[in-house]
Amino acid sequence: MDKAIAFYELLQEGGLAAHTMISAGDKDLVPIFKQMSDLLTVYAFQFAKLGGVEEQYGENELRALAESHEIVREDQLLEDIYGSSSRLENQEWLNKVSKDTVWVFSAKELRKRLFDAAELSNKY
Repeated sequence: MDKAIAFYELLQEGGLAAHTMISAGDKDLVPIFKQMSDLLTVYAFQFAKLGGVEEQYGENELRALAESHEIVREDQLLEDIYGSSSRLENQEWLNKVSKDTVWVFSAKELRKRLFDAAELSNKY
């Protein structure tokens, strides 16, 4: 639940105290989820390369990974949280995120979903 609250605080300026509902189309979800996704894939591989690790992915593969966040966000995250709803009250959103989408807080699980969406295998 603590992670769900922290995620909410990133998405909703002012947090729970300032808002009673959260929308599936929240303007901050796209850039925040992209940043999370890129940190686990594209940026991690760039950092590894700086550390002397041999590059495992070509430009097209990295592009596919960089774009896979859209599929995971729309088809998995939003579907798991909202289903057919477009808005949820805070407590319902927190409950769903802390139970149904707990995978979003696992680097290993989120990375796996991103690779699957990009139709790539993890070479590291």
